[in-house]
Amino acid sequence: FPYDPLSVWRRLPRRVQQRHRKAFLPDEMRAIFKAAEEYDIALGRKLPSAIIYKALLLTGNRPGAVLGARVGDQRLNRIFLPPGNGKKRNGMTTLPPAFIQELKAYLLLRGNPGPEAPLLASYKGAKADRTNLRHDFKRAMILAFVRMNWPAHEPLAEVADPLEVAYMLDTDRIRGIDGVPTKDPKKIADRAHKKESTETMAERLKPLVDRLMAGRDMYCLRKTHISWARRLVSPDSVRLQVGHAGQDVEERHYLDLVDARESSQAVWDVLTGTRSLDGRRNPLPENAD
Repeated sequence: FPYDPLSVWRRLPRRVQQRHRKAFLPDEMRAIFKAAEEYDIALGRKLPSAIIYKALLLTGNRPGAVLGARVGDQRLNRIFLPPGNGKKRNGMTTLPPAFIQELKAYLLLRGNPGPEAPLLASYKGAKADRTNLRHDFKRAMILAFVRMNWPAHEPLAEVADPLEVAYMLDTDRIRGIDGVPTKDPKKIADRAHKKESTETMAERLKPLVDRLMAGRDMYCLRKTHISWARRLVSPDSVRLQVGHAGQDVEERHYLDLVDARESSQAVWDVLTGTRSLDGRRNPLPENAD
């Protein structure tokens, strides 16, 4: 059409409440990465999953674009993504030098795949699936928030297992018992006691975990990058890193000498604890290099 036929139509009012995502705090982010590593060990996965979420956080770009990157797209200090189109633009996608070393070790663990292989692979080595990653990230969130609110010094906490409590909060059922059924009265009683403890702990922690889970999913890693970096560096660096289009004439035509690496480095510094969100630099641990 030479014109928009809907331009004279009044827009219908929104009937569904718009979803608002929330950024993670540094302690929460570190707890989620640790929980993802715990799940990898518990499930016997050969390839880690936490590095995928860490890459999404540090790049600040859309998950679909980053997960579509190939090994050959990672060169120098960034991941070269296509420019994108419309509102879905891709940014510079720079990476901190320390994380690039982690990425090299990750590729070495995969047997140094060729340039056409996916840069970030599933635990089976194939291209990572966003649906599966979202579900795994949700499970890691639940386990992280369970551990953050775990009453360590209570007798009930000595019987219940955080992994099993997190599993119940995720699936709304008790995890099955491995092995053959037993007729030993003591084992039967111990299992019943553990089941009751797990249910009690899950019921107690559910409101706390639900409150922390509200408005949060894997896509919030992008919002977390933007929220952290804008506290510490120029908004222009953040915009260039994550692919936000300029809103005025200066941003679109006149800004120059903007370094997107400042954005990813600031997020890395907050994640590793060397900087706080208020801009202060924290002392390194005694055993740090």
